[in-house]
Amino acid sequence: MLIDGSRFWGDGESPQAEDGFNEDKLYGEPVRSDEEMKQMALRVVKEDIEAGKKANESMAGERATLYELYRAKNAVSDDLRDTTRKGRSRVISSDVMDSIEWMMPNFMKAFAGGRDCIDVTPQGTEDIEKAEKNKRLLNWQFNNRCNGFQALYTLIKSGLVYGTSYAKITWREDYVRKGFHLPEVIEPQMQALMQDDSIEEITAGSVDYTYLPMTGGMNGMVDPNAMGYGWPPPQLEPVRVYRDVSGERRIVTYSGPRVDVIPPEEILIDPDAKSMDDAMFVIHRVKRTISYLREKEKEGVYSGISEVVRYTSSDESLRLSEDSERQALAGDSFSFSSSGESEQVARRKVEVFEWWGLLDAKGDGVAEPYLVVLAGDTIIRMERNPYAHGLPPFVELRPILDLFRFHGIGMAELVGEFQQVKTALMRQTLDNLSFQNNQMWEVDENAGVDVQSLINPRPGGVVFTNFLGKGFREITPQPLGNAPLQMMEFIQTQLEQRSGVTRYNQGLDAKSLNKTATGISAIMNASAQRIELIARIMSDSIRRMYKMMLELNQQFIDQKLVVRIFNEPMEISPDDLAGNFDVVVDISGATGKEEEEVNQMVQILQYSTTLMQIGVMTPQNVYEGVRKIMDLWGWKDYEKYIEDPQTQQQLQMAMQQIAQLGQMVQAGQIPDMGQVIGVLQSTFQILAQATGMGGAMNGNQGQPPSGGGEGEHRGPAVTGLLDPNGRAVQGSGPVPAEAGYGGPPQG
Repeated sequence: MLIDGSRFWGDGESPQAEDGFNEDKLYGEPVRSDEEMKQMALRVVKEDIEAGKKANESMAGERATLYELYRAKNAVSDDLRDTTRKGRSRVISSDVMDSIEWMMPNFMKAFAGGRDCIDVTPQGTEDIEKAEKNKRLLNWQFNNRCNGFQALYTLIKSGLVYGTSYAKITWREDYVRKGFHLPEVIEPQMQALMQDDSIEEITAGSVDYTYLPMTGGMNGMVDPNAMGYGWPPPQLEPVRVYRDVSGERRIVTYSGPRVDVIPPEEILIDPDAKSMDDAMFVIHRVKRTISYLREKEKEGVYSGISEVVRYTSSDESLRLSEDSERQALAGDSFSFSSSGESEQVARRKVEVFEWWGLLDAKGDGVAEPYLVVLAGDTIIRMERNPYAHGLPPFVELRPILDLFRFHGIGMAELVGEFQQVKTALMRQTLDNLSFQNNQMWEVDENAGVDVQSLINPRPGGVVFTNFLGKGFREITPQPLGNAPLQMMEFIQTQLEQRSGVTRYNQGLDAKSLNKTATGISAIMNASAQRIELIARIMSDSIRRMYKMMLELNQQFIDQKLVVRIFNEPMEISPDDLAGNFDVVVDISGATGKEEEEVNQMVQILQYSTTLMQIGVMTPQNVYEGVRKIMDLWGWKDYEKYIEDPQTQQQLQMAMQQIAQLGQMVQAGQIPDMGQVIGVLQSTFQILAQATGMGGAMNGNQGQPPSGGGEGEHRGPAVTGLLDPNGRAVQGSGPVPAEAGYGGPPQG
């Protein structure tokens, strides 16, 4: 049904109807000041925190159960409290841990087994060389500065245990402090030191005045050559002199992406979200000390920490967190003590909420990405999302996707019930065997039987009784036979079908499985398909994590830098990072497909001689096949071992052209000079390519810059990851806010 819009809007009139409807107030009162905006944001963030807490705490019990299944300690903890099971079997089957630990080598080989974990491909042919530089930089950052192997290992294993795991990708800066001492500093030099943001806590032993010759020349300094050419003598002016000046200088050692794996209890997410991208808010809940907050306040990251100290106290609930329960379950013994916090306020821990979400700050009905950091009831940081992608800097990993739900399904949930059944069967079987060897007794109370001798039998022991052959008799349960073993074999088969981890994958033998080559191959291929599907699902999350790292580099690296990769220096400029690129994650190593491809390629090459005789293959095809095999093996320097046939053909053609020129000279003909130059240039290029000196012809590609230009550094492996804002940043963490947009945070 169509409605005439003039009923509501009118022609050129204010959008206000007769009944008082006003669109300006439809989305709330417009924010007029920073304080009003903070109060509005505080109300929104606190409501989101409560909603996120309820959703997270509702799954706390399930997470504890899943971790207990993984550590195979749930039954032990129950038995220690249950005194009625004294003397009974407490063995626990560890099928969840076995399944996960057998999967992990395949996944780690797929995602971190090669030299390059990350592959960057250009969307256009003009960015091919840039893509290679981005690829090398990302791999170096992830493996060397982000501890990439351990991060991937923790992220994948956490997903397999809990069903959903989280990674946080931020920009960080690491620095070292180095002290300095200057015996004497004049006023202009002291002002320069005071304005240097990389210097902190500068002190002077004494201050006095001296007279220095000053002129109106360049920089106010005297030209030493002026005195000998009739210039008037300079005037002496008093200058303040600082003596015994000392301080500390912050030297940035790394500036780049950071990857942190976040425990699931620290993430509070929009309960209605189906994925991280469509969540209205994502909150990182973390414990911070007052000392940490004070340091960030000095760096200009946080503000209002005095309010946090005044109105917050040590929270006992922080000590009894889910993380401490997880450590206790794993067997870590520790005790909490707060004796130092009463005197050392800096050691006090407070709960900090880092809120990333959409906020209608202007009251115009348009939600914008914002970052709000809350400690207690105090907002200590608030700004627009500092990252160009505008998304919360988190990535979720789910091994198995559930239908229309955010949280995924892990192996602990799949295999847990089989572990509990096998535990019950193993315990009953062992208890039955124990009863066979240590039977119970039926004793007549009036027979005078020495009961302690029956309870604690020993070789050669004596049992006293008033009636020989009477008064007591043994009670021996019937043996269970093979029924429990057959049931456990059935349960094991069901477990392998559900998890995809078979005993053939583990290199073990099983009499219940087909031992023929065809049967083994079919079993391994079927299980590999299950593992491959899980790897493909996880690869999408890992690809988005690498994509965020690439976007951070493009946003914050604005100066040339030089990194040393594989003992070779590589210069990278902001122009090298600009462009449209795709990040690719190869998972073929997760299921053994790389080995299968190698075997297939070797079989084809075995018939290369016959195929070349009938014209099906060429030497170039053989070269590409061998190169493919070496690529699958991880050999990146294959040009040292094999030669491209095209290079040999080009070289032969060049030699023929040179021979033709020689024949023309012998015949008394003078070749055209352009023809001679063309032949010599092409020959030189072919020779340079064949000898690996092509970089020398293209502006020394891959070599460090020379001539003292910007970005030239020698010595350390990393020498140029500079501050994105062109100055040193205080501390390891966020880039200071600028022009109302802000630098990237680090919680």
